Amino acid sequence: MVEQEVDVTLTFEEVTGYLGNSATLECDYTISSGQDLPVTVTWKQGDGPRYAEEIFTCTGYTKDDKSCVNAQVTKIQYLNRIQIANSSPSLVFTKVEAEDNHNYWCQVSLEGSNLGEEQVDMKSVVLRVRGGNENPKMHSVTIEANNLVITGLKKSDAGRYWCEMRNAAMYGIGEIASDAKSTVVEILSENDRNVFTCEGKADGLYSDPYQCNMYYECVMYVKYHRPCPTGTVFAPGHPLYACEHPANVPAPCGTLKNN
Repeated sequence: MVEQEVDVTLTFEEVTGYLGNSATLECDYTISSGQDLPVTVTWKQGDGPRYAEEIFTCTGYTKDDKSCVNAQVTKIQYLNRIQIANSSPSLVFTKVEAEDNHNYWCQVSLEGSNLGEEQVDMKSVVLRVRGGNENPKMHSVTIEANNLVITGLKKSDAGRYWCEMRNAAMYGIGEIASDAKSTVVEILSENDRNVFTCEGKADGLYSDPYQCNMYYECVMYVKYHRPCPTGTVFAPGHPLYACEHPANVPAPCGTLKNN
């Protein structure tokens, strides 16, 4: 019996794409028997192979013809923007969009196979879009030297984290047997070039340069990011209230005109 094992290979595991330009996620494969058998090339998008969604399928592909008997985009947001390359089963983006910043999986399987381990293989490549959301899509949480390391921060990761050290020999959680301290993680957008800090500032209220309905409060060099009530904006220097109706606040956040 001739062994028919498929092995997918990638030229790069990470590709940089630029908004509005084209980008190619290179992929190739080998069949251990050396025969040029027809394969199905399926490109998927997702953080892992188990949950990746199919976005493009190409059936009847051979290295001799370098073309698909049937090719179909299976996810609407990629319609008219992705295709198979002319010389390989690589995926070509004809126009990169900000939302394309993802992990993509190149899967190759023998035509008519039962998708057993030998007859199918898939590997991933990351497309990082510059000018859009450049946060890495690979999201993981690991422990390194007792430190918590979060890769690929998401907005939902913001919050307070507690590190607790407990004596393994103590079953109770008494003051001597354990200790815990917390750290607050604040998620800032890529546009926040000048990050606000209370360092060196007097206690008081300070405007948020990016959001008129938010403001900062500094208390003993500790920063608090606070919202204004609905329909109001921060009123810098107001003697009584932190927030006011826009008609009572000068530009740029309000409409009050100076006499």
